[in-house]
Amino acid sequence: MTAADNGANYFVLLELDPQQPWDQALFIRTVEAARQRWTKASTGLSTRASEAKTNLHAIRNAERDMSNPEQREQQRAAALRLREAAVLAERRELTELLDVWLARGFLLEAERQRAEAEYGDVLAGSPKLAKRIRRAKVRSLQPPAASSRLDTEVEDQLRTLLAEVRARSLYDVLKECDPDLTSSSPRERLMDAAEALERKMRRFKDKSDPNIGRKQKLGSHARRVFATEDLRRRHDESMRVERLRDLVVRFEWALSLANEVRAAQVELFLLRARAEGVDDLEQATTYLVEHFRARGWPVQLPAEQAQRQIAKLLRCLYCQDLNQPTDGRCQTCGEDLEVRCPSCDRTERRYGGDCRCGFPIGQRRLVESLVLLGRTAIERLDFTEAQLHLDRAARIWQLPPGRADQLAEQITGQRLSLEQAQQAIAEATATVQLMITARRFVAAERQLRAAPAGLLHRDELLRQAERAVRAAQALCQRAGRPGLLSASRAELYAEALAVCDDYEPAHIGLRQILPEPPTRARGLVADPAVGVSLNWEPSPEPGVSYVVFRTTGPNPPTSVEAMPGQQIAETGTTSWLDRGATRLAGQPIWYAVFAKRRGTYSIAALTEPVLVAADVVDLRSQVQDGRVILTWALPEHAAQVEVRRTDFGSAADTRLVACVEPGRVDDQLVHNGVRYRYTIRVGYRDLAGRICWSPGVSCTATPMGRPAPPGPLTITGEASTTGMFNHRTLLRWPTPEMGTVKVVRQLGVGSLREGDQGTIQALGRDGVVLEDDYPASDIWLSDLVVCSYFPVLVVDGSGHVGQARRYAKVDEPTQLRVEFAGAEVRIGWAWPQQVSAVLIGHDPAGAPVDPTAAADPSTVNRVDVEPFGSAELPVSADDIHLVIASVVRRDGVDFVTSGVRLRAHRPTSRVYYEVRQGRRGGNLLLHTDGRLTAPELVLVGNPDRTPKVPADGERIALSTPPTLGGQQDIRLPRSPGNRALHYRLFTAASAETAAVELVGPPLRS
Repeated sequence: MTAADNGANYFVLLELDPQQPWDQALFIRTVEAARQRWTKASTGLSTRASEAKTNLHAIRNAERDMSNPEQREQQRAAALRLREAAVLAERRELTELLDVWLARGFLLEAERQRAEAEYGDVLAGSPKLAKRIRRAKVRSLQPPAASSRLDTEVEDQLRTLLAEVRARSLYDVLKECDPDLTSSSPRERLMDAAEALERKMRRFKDKSDPNIGRKQKLGSHARRVFATEDLRRRHDESMRVERLRDLVVRFEWALSLANEVRAAQVELFLLRARAEGVDDLEQATTYLVEHFRARGWPVQLPAEQAQRQIAKLLRCLYCQDLNQPTDGRCQTCGEDLEVRCPSCDRTERRYGGDCRCGFPIGQRRLVESLVLLGRTAIERLDFTEAQLHLDRAARIWQLPPGRADQLAEQITGQRLSLEQAQQAIAEATATVQLMITARRFVAAERQLRAAPAGLLHRDELLRQAERAVRAAQALCQRAGRPGLLSASRAELYAEALAVCDDYEPAHIGLRQILPEPPTRARGLVADPAVGVSLNWEPSPEPGVSYVVFRTTGPNPPTSVEAMPGQQIAETGTTSWLDRGATRLAGQPIWYAVFAKRRGTYSIAALTEPVLVAADVVDLRSQVQDGRVILTWALPEHAAQVEVRRTDFGSAADTRLVACVEPGRVDDQLVHNGVRYRYTIRVGYRDLAGRICWSPGVSCTATPMGRPAPPGPLTITGEASTTGMFNHRTLLRWPTPEMGTVKVVRQLGVGSLREGDQGTIQALGRDGVVLEDDYPASDIWLSDLVVCSYFPVLVVDGSGHVGQARRYAKVDEPTQLRVEFAGAEVRIGWAWPQQVSAVLIGHDPAGAPVDPTAAADPSTVNRVDVEPFGSAELPVSADDIHLVIASVVRRDGVDFVTSGVRLRAHRPTSRVYYEVRQGRRGGNLLLHTDGRLTAPELVLVGNPDRTPKVPADGERIALSTPPTLGGQQDIRLPRSPGNRALHYRLFTAASAETAAVELVGPPLRS
């Protein structure tokens, strides 16, 4: 740390006269004497010891710095400035004394003598102050209650430490760690700054600087003071009183000879207090009166009117001067006096200059200066510094949401200007980099000269661009010398463009010299479906590319200008595959290959005319009984079509088939079961009128009689258990004798019908062809309800449609009951919604795979909207498999679900029952052939029909014995309203139907 670091001046510190010539011996003696004196005084903890330590720390570097003539002269100049500053300070001090003394209208003799004795030098150099003394006639604030301030001991410690570090409050000290702190900052932020200050001071290894320990102590005080709001309020009050104390001390010193305070002097005190930011004049007056009365001084108070006028004065927020309440602007600095708080719209300020709402309006001038510094930094393109200033201004002047003022808008505007400037510089930099990368140095030089000086690496890039332009210019000058061959001149121009690509004189010179052309250009059609393969011999000139043009017609092209828009390729190789030539089948195609050098074309290398003989497309075959039908799409410029047929496994020659219609042939001179190969070729006429044939395309076909229709289809449907789809069906079919089976799904009834023929693509045009082979899976992603599945047998490319399976995705019947009753099976169910009927399939051998594929399915129609349905099927077997499916009718067609599968077995025990009804109730007669354990029985009655399921009617309470044997008579309760009911007996659990067979009267619908 040097003298500049701690503010010490070695001339002043060692009491050397800066106006005398330098005496090195005197300096050494003075340093040694001072070191001995301050070493003795540095022991202890007093203020004197602290000052001695500070001085010792300063003179460690004095010997080194003062031995350097340049630094010594800097110290001498600084000492002279300090002496002049001291004289000015004494002059201001005397001026302040005279203001206080003369405020009462006269001077005391002792005051005049004091001025002449203590300020004789000042009066000798200031005629104005001496004139004021010659022309003059020669003839305490009570501190707030203890509870509103910090403890006296704490105040004394803070006063001493703050004076030593030259700070007015703890807020100023903490700004070392958080520059944006104000007296209204949150306590949490103040506590963080206090802890940061302590940590920062502890990290210093060199503790010789006394300010390090002082700031560490102040950080500790700040942590205690700002720990609670009450202590913080006490601190603020103590700092306000400290301002009054300093002011009273200065007045006491000025009036120490008079030992009295006049009214005019009290007014001056109040004015000074207002200028210091004290708004409570009553507190200031009381403090002044009590202070001086405690010392026995008489105090004359001014009139109340004068105090009120002082209280009304407005203190400028910027220069702190006082102004009249009628002034709109400060008479000193011209700024607005009534600064309205942008956060709460009030103009009241508190200690520290902040608004009472906590917004730091006292720092408006600081924020404005930060905005100005940010704008200046933007103008000189110092974006880092600009960002720093604007961020700090935004942190201080942070308005609540929905609030705005001119200063906040300026901050926002400068931030936007910063972003725009950064973006403009970034774009300019990127543009220049692109130009230099592309070797466009002429444009880069122009751009760099117009760019601001703050552009990154501007001067270095500008020198690079200038060197490249000068090099290109020199090469062009060499190329322009007379006597050079065209090839040499072209080489020099090309070299100049290799250095600077946008040097226009090189472009102009090079365009005037045509490049050497390629030779022996050839076009070959190896495969009409691929295109034309081109190749040529290269140009002897290096650094050229090859441009290929294509045109059609009877005449070859002559130049690039004769073929506008017909360029098809530019390549650096000597070959090209023109795949686009397949679209020009049957037309004479000319190719011209040019050597290109920077926009200049050579003369053309022409190929012979090329003809692409394309085959027919979309060839399809359809076989029928004793005939084969072929169809195709013919290219536009075809002249002839040739169809030839060859028998597989036969020694017969290929036969020519006559074409009856364009794009179609119907060959009926074939035999069923014989496999034939058909080859179709297309002929085109060249420029000489000759026929050129295509390679030909082939297909095979085997005519046959109508095959057996495919199917039937069987379907198993299931809902998704994971939610990945809506519904899924699994379709199966019998294996055909020949060919393969595809399934086409169409919505609703569909457009296909059994017996339709065609290709699978044509048959599936109005629907979806399922991709899976056997078994086929169809996943429904939408809310489809009904559809039709058509089996299509595909043989030799021809599809034959079989019987459709109409499928519905609706709920299946529920509450199913199946019971043997003698020679029949009784089935009951609950009807689902949207269902028109049920389809019942049964088989004693095994469960039917699909209800529509059962041997003798039965359809039971729903009557109106009845909730329950039933059916009776005559059976002779003791074991039967059932499948019961819902039926939905659309457009007169039944769509059937995949059904619910059940199995019923005839029980070994049988119970006969009959219900006899009477006026007083009825009786249930039960009869068995032997004794058996009675299952739990349920008797259901319905006034309209015999119940179909246990839920179809009213349940009658029964009291059956545990065992049944012979005949049992069970008394029935009287029905409500004594109505006649149709009864049916059920077992309580459907599983018990396999244990006992209930035989009653026939069912009545």
